[in-house]
Amino acid sequence: MSYAVSAALQTAVFDALSADAALAAEVGASVYDAVPAGSVPDIYVQLGSETVRDASDGSGGGAAHALNVS
Repeated sequence: MSYAVSAALQTAVFDALSADAALAAEVGASVYDAVPAGSVPDIYVQLGSETVRDASDGSGGGAAHALNVS
């Protein structure tokens, strides 16, 4: 199992959510990897925790990533 692509996966999900017009209509630019200190908007999207499990098989190594989006 590997967390090697976790940063790239998180960046891709963050970028996809930030670029989604329908989501932007609801939350504006309030998409966060971690909720910032101080005041936060009433409605926002946050990328949460990630779990990774081994998904290797006979053809090679692999990992299945699951993450929470709230």
